[in-house]
Amino acid sequence: MLLEGKTVFLTGAATGIGRATALRFARDGAAMALADVNESDGASCAAEITAAGGQAVFFRCDVREEGEVRAAVAATQERFGGIDVLVTAAGILQGAFQSVEELDLETFARVLDVNVLGTFLACKHAAPVIEASGGGTILCIASGAGIRGPSSSLAYGASKAGVYGFCQTLEKQ
Repeated sequence: MLLEGKTVFLTGAATGIGRATALRFARDGAAMALADVNESDGASCAAEITAAGGQAVFFRCDVREEGEVRAAVAATQERFGGIDVLVTAAGILQGAFQSVEELDLETFARVLDVNVLGTFLACKHAAPVIEASGGGTILCIASGAGIRGPSSSLAYGASKAGVYGFCQTLEKQ
């Protein structure tokens, strides 16, 4: 029970790395606040944690929307009394195998918005709560594609480089 007594706010919790992290952290004793736009899989993840004896709540939250992130963080603080760990796992890969000439602006912007803006907004709103809770940890999911490349998607590679750079800078504050 490595995380017993800790509260984790996790974006991108419905599927993939986020869901696996949620299930593992819950097994280790954390109370989980799960945020995602995928309501059915997010609610399913929360139900699975609860059925196994853990604590979990799901919030429908688009990480690109500051008001939704702010509200989910505030609801987590109200429900659990604080946040000890933030995990930013919300991310998308779109525009795979498209050349720079083929990749449309909307796809490029959407990937950056979810992956970079979503990371920023989660950190912006959760960090003060973590600090007020006595300190904790922020884990931002990046990718080797953002450090050394390559990726099947120019947008994804650029976004994960952005997450990496943001976190390196945030760490120094």
